[in-house]
Amino acid sequence: MFEFVPKSTELNNINDDNQIKETVINDGNLFIRESNARDKEDPLYWSDCVKYAPNTQRYDGITFNMLSNDTKRILECYTSVLGCPFEYVFWSAMVAVCAAVGKRAYIKTGHFTNHPQIFCAIVGRSGLGKTPPINAMIEPLVERDEETYNKYTKKLEEYKKQTRASERTVEDTPKWAEQLIVSDVTPEALYEILTYSASGVLWHYDELAGLFANMYRYSKGNDFPDKILSIYSNQSFKYNRKYGIGVCNEPCVSIVGGIQPRRLIETFGKFDNGAGFLGRWNFVVPSSDRVPEKPCSEDVSEEVVQEWRNKLLSLSTIKSTEYKLSADAESVYREYYCRNQQLMNKRDFKIDLEEEIRPKMYCEILRISLILHLLNGNAGYNEISSMELINAITIREQVLQNTITLFLSAQKNKEEAKRQKMSRGEKFRLFLESIEDGTNINKYLTDDQWGQIFGLSRKTINEIKNTKNNTQST
Repeated sequence: MFEFVPKSTELNNINDDNQIKETVINDGNLFIRESNARDKEDPLYWSDCVKYAPNTQRYDGITFNMLSNDTKRILECYTSVLGCPFEYVFWSAMVAVCAAVGKRAYIKTGHFTNHPQIFCAIVGRSGLGKTPPINAMIEPLVERDEETYNKYTKKLEEYKKQTRASERTVEDTPKWAEQLIVSDVTPEALYEILTYSASGVLWHYDELAGLFANMYRYSKGNDFPDKILSIYSNQSFKYNRKYGIGVCNEPCVSIVGGIQPRRLIETFGKFDNGAGFLGRWNFVVPSSDRVPEKPCSEDVSEEVVQEWRNKLLSLSTIKSTEYKLSADAESVYREYYCRNQQLMNKRDFKIDLEEEIRPKMYCEILRISLILHLLNGNAGYNEISSMELINAITIREQVLQNTITLFLSAQKNKEEAKRQKMSRGEKFRLFLESIEDGTNINKYLTDDQWGQIFGLSRKTINEIKNTKNNTQST
């Protein structure tokens, strides 16, 4: 697991008992000490320090020390009852926070503004439980949308009863109920919702493969990928509608859905055009794909359900707030920026995809740190701590490694499947191309012997060899 440890930074952190601790870096190790301990110049300074060790309970890029006690307890309870990987519940909670807050929270860095907004792909084989945690975590917001819509319809009915059709105006008509969660929508419907949305939406689709297929089917001029890139960056854009031109002003959309590993290439491969689309996604892979062998007979307690509902609904009502990196967090951010830039300059990547992802790491770690800040109940504090930023870096770097591993594996499986579908002649041609001296293979075996290996006649072997020789001479 990747863990980002700054080289020489002093950090301030608040532990679970609300006692201020000081964390200090020494020789690449992270130590925690009481802030009123001896001065650094004292030889016994380091004797007061306890080497930092995250809880042994850790998941894919996530350790429990990243979460407040109440958040940890809530997510553990849902994980136990749903019988799914903890990572699925954690990321589902993260996107639920995005939906609840939207544009009401933001971090500014230079000319860029980052909201709690992420694209999340829950990766796993069929039956691993990708959808239930998403549904469970966003349920309070779905219920909130239903209540809001019911109130809107009642107001609209009353307005129609009290006002003659000839006297009705657009200004007087009750405003459309704001949605936080959308699912099965066309591009035009999504853009229409965003036009009247004050905060943004979470676009939830059980299977991302189906989402992309529908978007390509409905999208006019096949401009869906470009629009998604604009949405990710909160860039305003125009779109065609039935009654003229519509405008989405600073749209804010998070996306979440499940996908099976075998469908990664066919679903996301079409976007691999160097525009950075894949670099904007968080591919969530569980540390274990084992499922409970016995069904859980319990339900999530009403107390925990209510606690999670209250947390989300309170976030959905916060005022517009700018959050800033603390001075220590700024130092960590600058150091990470330099390290990441050095990696990009070296260009020593396992896969070209990493070169596409690396430039997007900066906004992603800021967004994730803000979401962690809100998830842990710190909405009232407008500074992101250095530890929150380090946790975000750790999580996002692990996501990057997941992405590389996933797509390397998916590409390998695709090529293997393609080879299995090859005819015997195609396999022999591929073999000739793969060896250095393919024009002189008879120094190893005769044509008859090669034919026996590949299941081809001597005549066919000879014809394929001649074709290759003619091609090379040409």
